[in-house]
Amino acid sequence: MSAVPSTPRANPSSVTLTATPTTTRVTGTHALQSSPHYTTTRRHSLYGTEDRVVIDPGSRVWKVGFSGEGKPRDVFYGDPVNSESLWSWNRATDPSARDEEDRMLEISIERCMRSVFHGSLLTDPKSRKVILVEHPLLPLYIKDIFAKVLFGNLQVPSVSFASSHLLSLLCVGRITGLVIDCGHLESTTLPIFAARPMFPHLRTTPLAGSRFTSHLRALLLLFGTYIPPPANLSSALSSRTTRVPQEILTDALVEDIKTRCCFVSTPLEINRDSMRSSSPAPASESDLPPSSDAAMSESEFSRASEGVESLSSSQHASSEFEVISLPQQSESGGREGHLQMLPNMYMRHSTATDIHLRVVPPASQQLGTGRGALIVPGWIRERAAEVLFEGGDVDESSVAEVLLEALLKVPVDLRKTLVSSIPRHGWHGDATGLYPAASH
Repeated sequence: MSAVPSTPRANPSSVTLTATPTTTRVTGTHALQSSPHYTTTRRHSLYGTEDRVVIDPGSRVWKVGFSGEGKPRDVFYGDPVNSESLWSWNRATDPSARDEEDRMLEISIERCMRSVFHGSLLTDPKSRKVILVEHPLLPLYIKDIFAKVLFGNLQVPSVSFASSHLLSLLCVGRITGLVIDCGHLESTTLPIFAARPMFPHLRTTPLAGSRFTSHLRALLLLFGTYIPPPANLSSALSSRTTRVPQEILTDALVEDIKTRCCFVSTPLEINRDSMRSSSPAPASESDLPPSSDAAMSESEFSRASEGVESLSSSQHASSEFEVISLPQQSESGGREGHLQMLPNMYMRHSTATDIHLRVVPPASQQLGTGRGALIVPGWIRERAAEVLFEGGDVDESSVAEVLLEALLKVPVDLRKTLVSSIPRHGWHGDATGLYPAASH
């Protein structure tokens, strides 16, 4: 019987075993490298690898920067020469005058935009997308001018308009809150819930930075002290003390005093009845709060001082104050009593110290050598911002009243959530003590 042939097998000695391919493991230092999609390891914005240009154009102060950074690159005045507002809420009624105002505004905005890209940020506008921070009540013709300048003149690829209140709320890591915007022209309160602005409940008041500036200027003219430079070393200090000349209080000096020296103190609990009984106000004026009358009279003093400055700029400081007092002398002495009552009422409760500032003497009084000294009383530093919390008529509610009105307009179940988060925004929203005074 024949044998069954066996299956041929390969020689085990000639077989080469193929090992599984392996790679060298990366050390710990290289494992923390950023993605090759990014060229740097810095924190990028949510819009991708390219940070967008953020422009916050106020009527007076502009803030610009990039979206991936924590603070603005530059803060400057829209009108660097006069430090005035680029626009206002009062437009000309004549069509030709209105067109001229729009052309001048377009020229100013174009100059500011070119300064942003070519001076502050040093970037090409054609390669950068823009986020424009807008006020909720910004007029449409101003938005059209911004879009016309950005698209037509600078040729940016895209422009996104974002609410200033919503962005300020997102910056503090919240999506719900009651945001206060204290700007130059007006103060605005807007409730926001779940990142949705509730525009029907928006409330505004003209008591803002412009009124604060004129109020502070009037207080310094009435109650400040100026010491001119000595003509010789033997002159006594008491003999050189005079009233504050109007030429001393430039816009730059008043702005410096307002931002660096003034703060908001705790509200005073003063009996209004005792104030009315001690003041010589007539019966027609006793119905109004004394503080409102004082604020009105000080504003009238500041407006009168502007007219006097243009007519008689070469007069002496004492004569200027005599001219300023003329409009008030024709009326009853009630408002003058309220003016004189301001230092008597606030000095007793003031804890702030007086500040001496070195200022350039006016051209009409440059008789001595060196600089003069402006003495800012401590109670003015502490109580100048009271004008923002003293409401006038129906159209001029205080900041606290606007805050309360907006809170009462929202549904009841949202009030507790909104009042727990009240961020402040704007050039004057960072004043020390603003939140406790508004909450009070």
